[in-house]
Amino acid sequence: MPDPLDRLEILSNLPVRPRQEFVDGLAGRLRFELAPILSLFRSEQENAMVSASIVHAVRSIAAALPGVEEGQKPGRSLPHWATSGGGFTGFRNDGSLIIWVETEAAKQAMIDAEPDAFFTTDHYDGYPIVLVRPEVVTSSRLRDLIVESWRQKASRSLVRAWDEAQP
Repeated sequence: MPDPLDRLEILSNLPVRPRQEFVDGLAGRLRFELAPILSLFRSEQENAMVSASIVHAVRSIAAALPGVEEGQKPGRSLPHWATSGGGFTGFRNDGSLIIWVETEAAKQAMIDAEPDAFFTTDHYDGYPIVLVRPEVVTSSRLRDLIVESWRQKASRSLVRAWDEAQP
């Protein structure tokens, strides 16, 4: 079903048309503001495509890192985790996991090397964020990905203190 916000038809009936950037910005803002309400109308399958054991595994890894808080993004039924520097991982409603990497080149290299495990969407173009299919990667790889993503967003002092505490 097409998204009605993709075309703001009401604006096309005005005698003076607004700039396309305004229309695009308005559509994006409406999607963001309406996301919590719109998520209620998604199918249960779309909102629950990740197993409870994977959520538990990610939660255990993320909670073990210093300065981490768990939350929930608007329009998402699954959790995300953040530090004072911002979110570093979380589930999308399709069950994939958002992971920050060092550079866009690193992101592309991961996708090229393992397309079954890593992918992206247009939404993440221009950002060093890769999407992970957590059911495809090993638990040790999942831990490494989450820790490295945390390192990208955590403060340098937190990362330094954590590194010093590691055996």
